[in-house]
Amino acid sequence: MTAGGFERVLRLTPVDEETTPGAVRATLHWLGYAAARGGAVCVPVPAADGALLHELADDGERYLAVAYERAPGRRAEEVPVGDWSDGALRALGAAVGRLHAISAAYMPADPRLLRPEWRAVGNCFRPDPLPASEGAVAAEAERRLAAVEALPRERADYGLIHTDLHLGNVCLDEAVERVTILDWDDCSYGWYAMDLALLLLDALVLCPPEGRPASGGRFLRHLLAGYRSERALAPRVVLALPRFLALLQAALYTQVWAHREGGDPWIDAFPTGRRERILAQAPYVDLGWETLAGAT
Repeated sequence: MTAGGFERVLRLTPVDEETTPGAVRATLHWLGYAAARGGAVCVPVPAADGALLHELADDGERYLAVAYERAPGRRAEEVPVGDWSDGALRALGAAVGRLHAISAAYMPADPRLLRPEWRAVGNCFRPDPLPASEGAVAAEAERRLAAVEALPRERADYGLIHTDLHLGNVCLDEAVERVTILDWDDCSYGWYAMDLALLLLDALVLCPPEGRPASGGRFLRHLLAGYRSERALAPRVVLALPRFLALLQAALYTQVWAHREGGDPWIDAFPTGRRERILAQAPYVDLGWETLAGAT
């Protein structure tokens, strides 16, 4: 739709246990705060009555309605990672770095506007139950979850993150190398490295294992360069990425297991050879982490 000469997107979200009016208000508060400080987010737009959020009902179902400014460009998942320019990858990193810098200073005065911790919302880092036949994978996923949870939660490393930052939630305007980060419904408090790890994993899912070091090295090198242009990145954050990738690899396997061979290219590709790699504790990708951690 168009209003005032600008394109808008009206989003209707069904109400459920996680998506409540209070939860959406907390997300909208964060988006307003981030947008006012130059964050690359879709800006929520008030209705004629000044309200950002409206609750609607249809045939007994409840929906939450929010209008946003339309992001320029197209979904980044439509652009093969190999076709991204170096500048676009840096722009993506800079957008994430700036949002994390904004997050580090974000503390709403009203506790009702706080988003939950990452373990309290559905996301790619939380393993799902598996049948007994997959008990070994389930045990390995829980071991990896414990390894992540053992990490310190220092303020410099832990804050409000997107939590679902895959390329389907990024809009890329290739002409000007500009990105907008969409769909903050699952935002939660977690390690900033989680957003970086999920971007890297998603970029490489459809890449054959033998091609991941080269593709992943280029992707992450430019991503981190852009990130560092907006926010300092301690070596420990980069060195923790393999731990988050290990958890993602196992947790996503548990989540797609029941839907494998369902016709979705991403889901169909992900489990292939994954069980054996998980049980062998093989890394998702080896990119020379020490070098990346020290890069400037």
